[in-house]
Amino acid sequence: MRVIRLLLITSLVLQACGGPGHEANEAEDAMTNYVDKEVGSDIIMVDGSLFSIPSPIESAMFIKDNSKGFREDILLNPSSADLFATNSKKALALGVYGSDLGYVSLYEQDEKSLSYMGAARKLADDIGITGAFSETLVRRFSNNIGKPDSLVVLVSDIYKAGDDYLKSNDRNDIAALVLLGGWVESFYITCLEAKTGSAPFKKRIAEQKNGLMRLKEMLDKYPDNSAIQELTPQIEKLAQDFSKVTSTYVFKRPEVIDAEQKTILKGHTDHDISEATLADIIAHTLALRAQITQN
Repeated sequence: MRVIRLLLITSLVLQACGGPGHEANEAEDAMTNYVDKEVGSDIIMVDGSLFSIPSPIESAMFIKDNSKGFREDILLNPSSADLFATNSKKALALGVYGSDLGYVSLYEQDEKSLSYMGAARKLADDIGITGAFSETLVRRFSNNIGKPDSLVVLVSDIYKAGDDYLKSNDRNDIAALVLLGGWVESFYITCLEAKTGSAPFKKRIAEQKNGLMRLKEMLDKYPDNSAIQELTPQIEKLAQDFSKVTSTYVFKRPEVIDAEQKTILKGHTDHDISEATLADIIAHTLALRAQITQN
């Protein structure tokens, strides 16, 4: 599923930028071929619309690079897979377990990787995407235990197969719920790390503003899904929190690589977040995650 797929993809959206008019025009002229990937995002297609959504696998890599180490106690126990009753709740849990699977795999937690793979496979079976966890893929996963880079690729392959199946069978709302579960879990871990006072994680939270808004826009396409209806009030609170994060685009002249016929955008967005807003985002994220995981 693209929910945890680490993509190297050409973005199709140019962020609005300030600065003198000739610089803005220069940036627009460079858009014929360019490489621009919003930090930690995947570009996905849902019901004919493109969305740039935060990537839980990239988030797991960020967490591993900036945290003090592996934290098993914060993850959803694989034995809890039996607690989810409806297909929608199972889809949310599948997203959570997918994110946790990427997390434990990067930390080379071999036995735990197999446990999370088992939990994810059970939920996938329950919601009818057994083919995503084919015997071949599962065997390849088991054979690559101890090789975190290989496991990340295999997790990506497995969830992409599930995503493709759901969308080809017009179950886009279920695919969206898997995506939501994965994003919430990775953001939940980020929030817990930020609570320790870590500056990189505080910055990381502020950077998720656009991702949350796009995720909300995607979920708004399915107003009749009962699980989405139940989660909407908490998601709205989180969106209100993020509305208090100020963002400023800083323009830098693009780098043109003629030999490769591409342009790399050098601009970036600075985010400013107050301690009060940070505390609200963390509190509402923890509440949303508790609602999804039912604990």
